Amino acid sequence: GVVQSRQIEIFRDAWRDAGHAGEPRVSVSRSIMPLVDDETRAMFAGMVEKDKFGGNKGTIGQIDNTVGTFGKTYIGEVDRLIEDLRRDDAVMSADTLLVTIPNQLGAEFNARSFPALAHIRDALDG
Repeated sequence: GVVQSRQIEIFRDAWRDAGHAGEPRVSVSRSIMPLVDDETRAMFAGMVEKDKFGGNKGTIGQIDNTVGTFGKTYIGEVDRLIEDLRRDDAVMSADTLLVTIPNQLGAEFNARSFPALAHIRDALDG
């Protein structure tokens, strides 16, 4: 989050320095799985390698034959997720947070997390 926040700041400075009008919109994405019931807790709670912010650590990986840095995955109870996301400098610097959820589990499974994600959105906007 710190590195990505710095990149956002550099981009916004370059935007202004180039003489563009207005403010550019910036988005970041995060994988977020709120634990909302016994099934989500059983499936995800044990997958988290705890770090000081409560989620797994970011990793270096490969996408489209290019090495990339992947942010940590946020898994936890809603109140904890709000706290953790507020400490993510990039999330707080961006205009938009795109949420990635595990689509292989299907729409019905993921629909249970939507009210919790909406609550998180409202808390971060406030």
